[in-house]
Amino acid sequence: MAGTEKIRYCNMESTKHLFCIHPRSTPEFYYDWTVLGIPANLTDLQRSPYPRVLIIVDTAKESKRIHQTLLRAEIQRNQNHAIGSLDNPRDNTDVDFNPKIMIGAIDSIISYLETLIKGRTITELASFLQYIVVNNAEKLAKDNQLYSLLTAIAGHCVHSFVRFIYMFNFATSQELLVTVVERCHEINRRGMYIEVDEPKARDLFTRVEFIPAVSAEEVANHQAAQAIAKENPFSEQQMENVATVMTPQAQKLGFCLRIIQRLREERQMENQRRRNQRRERILIVTKDTATAILVMIFLRQRVAASNGKLQYKVNKLLSYDSVEEMERRNFEFRHDNLDVLVIDWRSIQDVNRGAVDAVIMFDSPKPQYFQTIMETEMENLTSRNCVKLKLYIFLNNETDRMLYPEYVKFLQKYKKKAAPQWFSALYEKFRKEWEEGRVTPEF
Repeated sequence: MAGTEKIRYCNMESTKHLFCIHPRSTPEFYYDWTVLGIPANLTDLQRSPYPRVLIIVDTAKESKRIHQTLLRAEIQRNQNHAIGSLDNPRDNTDVDFNPKIMIGAIDSIISYLETLIKGRTITELASFLQYIVVNNAEKLAKDNQLYSLLTAIAGHCVHSFVRFIYMFNFATSQELLVTVVERCHEINRRGMYIEVDEPKARDLFTRVEFIPAVSAEEVANHQAAQAIAKENPFSEQQMENVATVMTPQAQKLGFCLRIIQRLREERQMENQRRRNQRRERILIVTKDTATAILVMIFLRQRVAASNGKLQYKVNKLLSYDSVEEMERRNFEFRHDNLDVLVIDWRSIQDVNRGAVDAVIMFDSPKPQYFQTIMETEMENLTSRNCVKLKLYIFLNNETDRMLYPEYVKFLQKYKKKAAPQWFSALYEKFRKEWEEGRVTPEF
């Protein structure tokens, strides 16, 4: 299994199945260690006309994706285990190709087995087959087609010792592990074992800061109270001016300026310590193209009006940009020719991995995309050696209330429990209103 990851072994009623339990939505990390290590430990591979490892996935698209992932991992290890895919077949003229690892969707595996049964060679496959890897094993509890397929395979392998590797995903599963294990017990009662890899969440962030953007009226009232304390009360016209200008959008633009300046000063101090000239690379994520353009224009105008006090380059990357523009922006961003890159939601996947130091969430994601943006895409932004991100989240107290519970889960997952006091107070207020029925979903 995966290097120094913690391994646990346990028996369940003398029925022992091999489980790889992982916390991610895509388990290629464990495939790299578990599956690619199997052929290297098996003997007489060259004499095997059938695959030694059979990987069963849900769809043909998933089959092709995992196939490409294993091929890349194989190249990196400088190995050749002949990995094939039933959903992405090779040239039929290549008669010498005998894959040792075969991947296929459920329908493709069924067709493959039917062909072998008609040719009366299914027993030969069973004699050579060593491992069957079942992706998304949590679906066994309800997917009768997958259950029937595995039962049929186990029936053909009665006289051979085949190990079933079940990839159980804690992150997306709605089923209990015990329920799935019971189904596995029905498929194959032969002696095997459970191997559980303890789930661990990557710590992606060096800091997570929430910054509130309140209503314009609250800003006006706050400034009026400060003026009264200084015995210089606001006039009614001044109150109206503040309420008109200090909208949540305007507040967030001001926050951007202060955070960028602060991050650049921190980077300058770090460069002095390390005798380096590296720039701080800041990504600003907005809800749409119009907001991204607005933020870019605002920052550029402030830089131009600063008389040289603010010296950083700002540009944008939008969902309708061409491939050439996307590559140009990424090249500039990675090679310190661009300090601040402003994007919309759809463009976050176009930003190169490992090119970002800090992320400013100008707008909160929609509830249905929260996990995708805040977890999956944030993880994709980090470098492979896990250089951690600095994350700043702007919260609109009026429009983002439905996301308070999601942000609490987010903090708990990444063990960033030091939520600001004002955020905890807002969350408690929201929860109370929700329980009393005074808050209704906005999506």
